[in-house]
Amino acid sequence: MAGLHPKATYNPLNGNYDLELLVKREKKLDVRFGGIFSSRPINTGMVGLRYNIFGRASARLEALSYFGKFYAAGQAKLRIDFSTNIPLYVEPAFTIHRWDHFSSFTTFFDEVRPSYIVLRESWGGVSTGLSVGNKGLLRYDFKYAQSRDSYYQSLEWSATDTADVTEFNYVTTGLMLERNSLNRKQHANAGECLKAELRYFGGNEVTTPGTVGETSREPIGHHHEWLVAKVTLDKYFLPRGVFKFGFLLEGVYSGYPFFSNYTATVARAPVFQPTPESKTYFLEDFRASQYAAGGVRTIIAVAKNKFDLRLEGYVFQPYKKIQRSEDDGSTEGTAISDRYFLASGSLIYQSPIGPVWFNTSYIDGLPNPWAVSLNFGYVIFAQRAQE
Repeated sequence: MAGLHPKATYNPLNGNYDLELLVKREKKLDVRFGGIFSSRPINTGMVGLRYNIFGRASARLEALSYFGKFYAAGQAKLRIDFSTNIPLYVEPAFTIHRWDHFSSFTTFFDEVRPSYIVLRESWGGVSTGLSVGNKGLLRYDFKYAQSRDSYYQSLEWSATDTADVTEFNYVTTGLMLERNSLNRKQHANAGECLKAELRYFGGNEVTTPGTVGETSREPIGHHHEWLVAKVTLDKYFLPRGVFKFGFLLEGVYSGYPFFSNYTATVARAPVFQPTPESKTYFLEDFRASQYAAGGVRTIIAVAKNKFDLRLEGYVFQPYKKIQRSEDDGSTEGTAISDRYFLASGSLIYQSPIGPVWFNTSYIDGLPNPWAVSLNFGYVIFAQRAQE
């Protein structure tokens, strides 16, 4: 149902209240549009269809399509909500993704060189969840996933070279507890979100080396299993004033293993991406098996929260950095010896059809750490296998 609006009116004759309910039935078919339009080459469109099925158990069938050079995806899922004392749902889903990272990745007007890393993922599975209070969710899921990453170990390659390819077929299952009261999907300035998750991965890797470098061309196979524990707290203060403050804390502990080479290892390692802009980069230095990260936000909100000036700063502290060895393999750095910084400044207008924002970011580890962009829309991806 689309809306339920109660109204209580005092009745002086009996000293009680009369309760009136205005119920608006949701349409059977709903169409949604979205995406991101940017001065950087990350433009992505989104079209979503939802068909609602009303009965003793409410259900909805959804199909989502994302299309763009940087990101493309398709997702189909069926969610069934049961009328139990504690709200419960079951949701089978199937998703395919592709992230295409370019050798040149600055502004819309620059010439974009061919891709140096392309991440592909497909997964199918089922999740079930039940409510924990008004704003909490306890969710369990089981998925079978396949990833296929194509990449070059160096930017020094020619059009006749072939890329390294790493395929990983695996199962993953996880338990997540979440409490979310943030007021926006992106650029929130009030509320809080607490997530705690424990997840298992197990599967087989096959890496086929390309023609860059002097390694053997024979495929390399390995079996990998590991656990990941992750906790994230995103919280804001002073929700009613002009000045608002917030912080983000995130910690990951895992037994994430080394894959056959350095790029294959960092491609699927746990990553810290605290801002919408950072989610559009392949950040090698913000990935690690274990890390602690956090930052603070200062926000000036005016015109009834329609305009925000947002300043953010973060630090990423890996326990041991994943480093490239001389033969393009992976090694561990010295404990707590490397750290990286990310800063962001944004002027945001919350328009009736989506946010418009101008952003300047500094991201450690990029060839050009400073990035400037003008954007309209949302940096949101379909659900990944590890989520």
